[in-house]
Amino acid sequence: MDLSRRDFIKLAALAPVVSVACGIPEKELEVQSLADFPEDLVKGKDAWFATQCGSCPDGCGVIVRVIEGRAKKIEGNLDYPQNRGKHLARCEASLQATYHPDRIKTPLKRKAGSTRGTNEFIPIGWDEAIEHVQRNIRNTQGQTAIMTNPLRGHLGLVVNEFASITKSRHISYEEMDRVVVRKAIRDVFGQERLPKFDISNANTVLSFGADFLGTWFSPVAMGHDYAGFRGSVGKDRGYFIHVEPRMSQTAANADWWIPIQPGNEGLLAKSIAYVIISEQLGDELYTNLLTHNLGVTALGDEFSPENVAGRLGIPELRGKQPAQVIREIAHKITSGGPSVILGGGSTAAHTNASESLQTIYSLNYLTGSVGKVGGVILNPSSPLSEVPDSASGASYEEWKDVVGQIRRGEINSLIVHGIDPMYAFGESLGFSSALTDNVSLVSVTNFLDDTALMADVILPEASSLESWSSDIPDPAPGYQVVGIQQPVLNPPTDANLVGNFGDILLKVADIISKGSIPWNSMQKVIESGFSDLFDLNRGSIKAATPSGFWQGALQRGGWWDINAESEMSNATPMPLPEISDPQFDGSGSFYLIPVSGVGIGSGDLAHLPWLQALPDPMTTVAWSTWMEINDKEAEGMGIAEGDVIEIKSDRGTIKVTAYLSPAAAPKVLGVIKGQGHKDYGRYAKERGSNLEEILAPLTDRLTGAHAWASTRVTINKTGESVEIPRYEGTQLAVDPSLELHGVRKVVKITKGHKH
Repeated sequence: MDLSRRDFIKLAALAPVVSVACGIPEKELEVQSLADFPEDLVKGKDAWFATQCGSCPDGCGVIVRVIEGRAKKIEGNLDYPQNRGKHLARCEASLQATYHPDRIKTPLKRKAGSTRGTNEFIPIGWDEAIEHVQRNIRNTQGQTAIMTNPLRGHLGLVVNEFASITKSRHISYEEMDRVVVRKAIRDVFGQERLPKFDISNANTVLSFGADFLGTWFSPVAMGHDYAGFRGSVGKDRGYFIHVEPRMSQTAANADWWIPIQPGNEGLLAKSIAYVIISEQLGDELYTNLLTHNLGVTALGDEFSPENVAGRLGIPELRGKQPAQVIREIAHKITSGGPSVILGGGSTAAHTNASESLQTIYSLNYLTGSVGKVGGVILNPSSPLSEVPDSASGASYEEWKDVVGQIRRGEINSLIVHGIDPMYAFGESLGFSSALTDNVSLVSVTNFLDDTALMADVILPEASSLESWSSDIPDPAPGYQVVGIQQPVLNPPTDANLVGNFGDILLKVADIISKGSIPWNSMQKVIESGFSDLFDLNRGSIKAATPSGFWQGALQRGGWWDINAESEMSNATPMPLPEISDPQFDGSGSFYLIPVSGVGIGSGDLAHLPWLQALPDPMTTVAWSTWMEINDKEAEGMGIAEGDVIEIKSDRGTIKVTAYLSPAAAPKVLGVIKGQGHKDYGRYAKERGSNLEEILAPLTDRLTGAHAWASTRVTINKTGESVEIPRYEGTQLAVDPSLELHGVRKVVKITKGHKH
């Protein structure tokens, strides 16, 4: 008789005595006896609530299972159009963010006489904390900066209103490549919002560096579409080409991975455009517009595949020379149906990034893919005119300007939420040295990150499972969507929280404006917005009254209108830009490519152990800072897996653990981001290295965004070696009892083994 653990629990709940002569291990019986109920034994009724994930930028709609006041499980909301029942591991980790043992639950104030950067805080009451914030704003008279992650939805509305009332400057930090991508979208398609890349209906997808199956923008939505692209009923299997120096998760799924020398992606795109135009393969209307209306007769022969191939660093692939590869790509994306061409990731992280992405996205016009099913579909604007539907982070140069203002005394009060600038910028901008005693820093956070360590006052907030908010997805699914986040739990009994960041700002603004602000809580802000949606009398919720409409929105997790689509932009497609040569910092022989992890991202979720333990899809490594290097190249340097390697740039030195991969391109090092925090809780504190410390401060020529893939480095062995924590393992299963004369015999492990 086979009896599973779950079946046994069910039986144990029904009868005081259960026969155990079925091969169940004695140890498991002891743990699951009725004298000590297992945690997963359901004793009460469960409730399910529709809300939104607060741990990922995708804005996934989720369903949370709550039993006796505790959240137990998070699943994707099948009804929500952005993710359609799917979700990220980051969504699941919202549970750990809520129940984390290191969560801050009361306002903290720096001890008198203590220095910044030390964990020397004392608890204070909320009245004193709010008074501190509003007093600083009044005393600084318009010299306050609010530093956040990019904010959409009603929280963005509240922050904008707060900045207006207090005459403060609001500046956002957006990781990795997104500043450049957003500008390219504005330049090429003439709109602020990101479009929907209709991958599921495309015949061919060509991606330049965008790891959309890993961490790029909306991997849940795009991964869902990718499944349809590969095998929808009644549709041929799509063909996928990916261009990137490193084999990422997305590159590994491609039919054809094109390894390229970093920074030359735009040049490749321009050579593809040359083939399309010269051989008249693409859209006739746009080709005529480009070659006549924009004053360009044709691209010069210097962009022919034969003249460009030697500069790209593309090896011979499938028996084809680089020039043949370029021509085949051009023919593939212009034949057999609609195509999607997109770019981002490391492609958007060079000094010529804007020029490259403008060229890459313009290929969609050449292939006739803009505004068509299976191509690039522009998203409509927000149905709520005052509520932000997109948000772009400030560039590296803009952040440098803000730090300069702090240093000069033009900004002397800071409110930080949702970002960790001390960690993200390190000393590259001189942020910590600018925080003199004359600068007040308030950090709104639940965990002691690197910036909170420098704060004068720390304000905790309700978690995403305990508070109200909303989101307008960007990119959206091609029509109008407004998601709603509702509290599914009460805050901890030992915490007396004001609410989330929006609630805190509303409380401060109410005092400063003497009650003139129209809302007193985030719930009221969102209720007001959904009342406006009710007045539209369209979309997914049908109700006779505003209260009925509100209840319908809470039950479904938001509102959407599949008929509210965007009209094509009237903007004239731009001419293909000149592509400048990429610039690099450092004389090292290796290109350094930072990698954002599927779990902890760029470090903002490093405090959550579930995500620390999530294996990287390509290396299966967890809990550490690893360096991916070509195996043959490593062997030639005497580097073995687990060796501790020193990576040195002109900016500094960090230590990493070597991971050897046959798929890694020569002279390209992929290094994971996200570790190296000074604190941030027991699971992140002083773990690994902070990659930001050695990245070159070069910027994109047009946007001033950080060119974080423009660093050249050297590597050296330290003589140390550690066992690398990875899922796949390298050790053979050995039974020590079979050792004979120092020789161990390998034991074969088979599936289906029973006790």
